[in-house]
Amino acid sequence: MQRRQGVCASTGRRFIFEAVLLVLLVLGGGAILDAQVNTATLSGTVFDPQNLAVKGAKVTLTNAATGATRNAVTDDSGRYNLVGIPPGRYKMTVDGGPSLAPYENASIVLTVGENATFDPRLQLGGIEQTVTVSAETATIETTKTEVSDTVEQRRIENLPINGRNYINFTLTNSQTTRDMAPTIGPAPDSGLNIAGARARGNMVSVDGADAVDNSVNGIRSTISQEGVQEFQLILSNYNAEYGRATGGVVNIVTKSGSNAFHGDAFGYFRNKAFQARNAFSGAVDPTTGALDPVKQAYTRTQSGLTFGGPMRKDQTFYFFSYEYTQREETGFSSIGIDNFGMQSVTLPTPGGPLPVELTGAQAAAVNALLSSGVPSLQNLGVRYGVFMGSASSVALNRLDFGAVAQGFGFPNPGPGARFPIPVACPAGMAVNAVACGPAGFGLAPLPASYVGLNSIRGNYPVMEKTSLWSARLDQRWNNRNNSFLRVGVSPSLVTGLPSTSQNQVFGQNSGSRAGYDQYRDLSATFQHDIILSDRAFNEFRTQIARRGLHFGYSQLPGGSDIGVNIPGSAYFGREPYSTVDFRLSEQCRRHLPARHHRGPVLRSRGAHLLHPRNRELQRAVRQHPHGVLCAGQLAREPASHRQLWGALRCRNQPAVYSGDGGERHSGTGPRGCRRHTARLQQRGPALWPGVGSRRKWQDGRPRQLRHVL
Repeated sequence: MQRRQGVCASTGRRFIFEAVLLVLLVLGGGAILDAQVNTATLSGTVFDPQNLAVKGAKVTLTNAATGATRNAVTDDSGRYNLVGIPPGRYKMTVDGGPSLAPYENASIVLTVGENATFDPRLQLGGIEQTVTVSAETATIETTKTEVSDTVEQRRIENLPINGRNYINFTLTNSQTTRDMAPTIGPAPDSGLNIAGARARGNMVSVDGADAVDNSVNGIRSTISQEGVQEFQLILSNYNAEYGRATGGVVNIVTKSGSNAFHGDAFGYFRNKAFQARNAFSGAVDPTTGALDPVKQAYTRTQSGLTFGGPMRKDQTFYFFSYEYTQREETGFSSIGIDNFGMQSVTLPTPGGPLPVELTGAQAAAVNALLSSGVPSLQNLGVRYGVFMGSASSVALNRLDFGAVAQGFGFPNPGPGARFPIPVACPAGMAVNAVACGPAGFGLAPLPASYVGLNSIRGNYPVMEKTSLWSARLDQRWNNRNNSFLRVGVSPSLVTGLPSTSQNQVFGQNSGSRAGYDQYRDLSATFQHDIILSDRAFNEFRTQIARRGLHFGYSQLPGGSDIGVNIPGSAYFGREPYSTVDFRLSEQCRRHLPARHHRGPVLRSRGAHLLHPRNRELQRAVRQHPHGVLCAGQLAREPASHRQLWGALRCRNQPAVYSGDGGERHSGTGPRGCRRHTARLQQRGPALWPGVGSRRKWQDGRPRQLRHVL
């Protein structure tokens, strides 16, 4: 009896396995030779010493790292085909029969996307004779149609790269250049012009799964450079399987575990002590106000580790990689370079010498008038210099000398943060912050948000904290079925991001205009391969990815102020593409949307389902601009709603709701409480008292709600 149960259990497992394979076959579809994104194909003809094709020769390909084998038998013309082969180093053995010596070649290397051809040549056999090839064998691609280049692991490990951004290895190809188009902070692109196409026209895939942000066609977080086995750059004429790319395709393959445990740890450190001074680096001297050249702050650390090995030899393998980047660097600004082109001129005013800053043309005009020797022209030069110098002082330093107002008949008010020219206003009255004199003129102070250009000169800080986590699990079920699962997580925070989206020259942004980018990128990729025959295989792949992104304004002083653009000189204030954090009233600011925050709240969705006795409350909810009423607002409603307000303040249950479709699921016990989450997703309305006590209900629904629901 026990034996029969075992047979039944085995049959059941086989049925489940076959059903899963059938589903994968239907969903994934069959692929013939070329339809491969993250694998390779090897084909060729087996010849004998007389250059004749060998029929029935057995070709075996063994993965040097995992021991996985693939077999094929040559046809009547001596041809063999092996499809869906993971990139890597392989050992090929060919058994041509008793009259031919066995052939061995342990140096077959296949790269991602390669459709390689290799023709082994057998020798006549003797007693225990074997032909072994030890030199590295180069395969050829006779059926290749696309223009492509493969960056193999040797180049990735040995070529120098700034910032360990390995995708920039594509720049070693002459048809790839850096993209210099204006960028928008929250919408970065790939940064690559491939074959002349725009940077948003490229496609990047990791293990065959899309790694492009579909909203802006920028590259999502991928994986640490240490976890990359190789990648392929396809420039043109690629197959339709890649899709969505008008430029180039970057096809990345990650490392997997092997039968031998291996790992490494790495760390890179850069400091300003090893850096040269940037030509644009400067700091404002607090005494003189001059922009002095200084060596910029710069510290960058990148560290991480990788390890992989077998969980079960020849069957199950794992690989883990982690990399952390932290930067404390400097952003540069050309604002105020060469003192805004201003020149110092000292004016002989009646109150004494007055130094002012004037443009080159203004300074030339004033000096010409002062040196004319004609008193009227000299007086004109002083008045003109005072007028223009006051305007420059307000623009640069938020400071008015008071000399212009004195010319309008005002007593000299002395230096201050105000507009130089008096404004007309009702005599003897105060209009906002302007006190009008008897003559009907007053001096208007500068608004608090007014920014002097000298205050935004110089360097500003840039910071980054980014982690790249990745774990991969490979399973070899048998010689014809393989699966892998890869999971990646990448949290990141970057500040000081410059933008050229307003067509400004790079460097005209102040620190307040630079934004900050915070995101968390999650992805999980699963793939199952079924080898159907020597010429066809089925590849099923699915990916679940989520990218949460917040692009905010600079946290430096002035970052939240209104954005100001002065083309050719300075861009400062709030980044125009930063998100707007909408806020409700003081009572409701934490309750939109309700299900994401704490606090008691009544949702307007489905408010018509409330009891008819609360018509006034229905109208109040519907008329509210955001469809939300907080308990603090309900307390100010008519007395008939005090019962509802009391229920919202009640802490005896997690939620009370009226249900939908006219049913009154008032939650007469814990079962009703368990259903409130689903109700929030449906028509509602929901009365949500927040995250108070979770005590079980004692005696049914609260008394306050009996007249409401």
